[in-house]
Amino acid sequence: MVRPMCRNHASTSDQSSTARSPGHTRILLVLAAIAIGSGAATADTLYRCTDALGSTLYTNESANKSGCAPLGTYPDRPSMVQEPEREVPKARPECVGGDCSIKIAKSKDGHFYVDGAVNGTKVRFLVDTGSSGIVLSQSTASQANVYGSKSVLMRTAGGTVSGTIALEVPISIANRPPINFEVAINPSIDEATSLLGQSYLKMFKVTIQGSTMELSP
Repeated sequence: MVRPMCRNHASTSDQSSTARSPGHTRILLVLAAIAIGSGAATADTLYRCTDALGSTLYTNESANKSGCAPLGTYPDRPSMVQEPEREVPKARPECVGGDCSIKIAKSKDGHFYVDGAVNGTKVRFLVDTGSSGIVLSQSTASQANVYGSKSVLMRTAGGTVSGTIALEVPISIANRPPINFEVAINPSIDEATSLLGQSYLKMFKVTIQGSTMELSP
């Protein structure tokens, strides 16, 4: 129960029935705030009561006596509603394994390159859909400890050259697991160039849209 008192002398009681002063308005606002914050179980009604001596009493207690008039009803203090915790979306794991598509952006020179590995050694392959197999430069083969077991003649755009063939060489690209392939070692190609040809690409559906090549299982 809130019982703030504001007593006026009999000589000024008539003024209270006239226009409300700014100070009177402030009192009402303060009392309204008190009533709202009182935490009552039900809605509170603020009453203005005047006794026989002209004294004024403001109360939120139900008034059963004459001389009291309700000033307004104030709702219960709103209960705090705790919002459920929002689930933070988990970062999508990087696709690993044989069921993943591989997207390759076109390089400035117009070719498509993909990072991979030869016998566990990192290699940057040039994706060559016109090559029948996987071709390593002599430098790349040496770094990966890959050595040819038989000699072979290879037909290239520049003519026929001598090279060697190595068997059961682990090859992988992107995050795919390594698979053993037969590879050719061509000592005439650029040291930094190794070709990823159809013997590997045949495992994929190869599509090119704009500047992106996609290898889909």
